[in-house]
Amino acid sequence: MYAGSPRVGVSLWGIDDRATSKLMKVFYKKMLQEELKPAQALRAAQIRLRAIERRYWVW
Repeated sequence: MYAGSPRVGVSLWGIDDRATSKLMKVFYKKMLQEELKPAQALRAAQIRLRAIERRYWVW
């Protein structure tokens, strides 16, 4: 935030690094290639990963 970023994603709990990596890959693909807004891209990534594997932190 001090560097001027308009938004920051954080978690209040410890999360699995592999799950986070997969989530962020889908998130950025949806945001950059499909041109979704960040909130829409995150939601779409959460839904996609939840459909694939239920153990990810997506809610």
